[in-house]
Amino acid sequence: MTEESIDAIQVIEATIRNCQKSQLKFVAGSAQFTLLKNRLYALEVGRDLLNGHTDIIVEPLVEAQAPIESIIHKTEKALSNQKKHHP
Repeated sequence: MTEESIDAIQVIEATIRNCQKSQLKFVAGSAQFTLLKNRLYALEVGRDLLNGHTDIIVEPLVEAQAPIESIIHKTEKALSNQKKHHP
């Protein structure tokens, strides 16, 4: 496993912990709760892939794609906004 993979896994695990904490603030069944639930699932699939789990079937990968794309988009947007306001 490369150092880059290890770093990525650590970031994903930290994000999972943060999402789990945030999820406690929302009522089960609410849009925010469901969004976090889907993101948690996608992050866990990504972490498993980085950890070398090769027994993951296609369906979880397909289900994880949209939440991962959403996380990437949200992160890119936050980074671009931060660059505009901070030198």
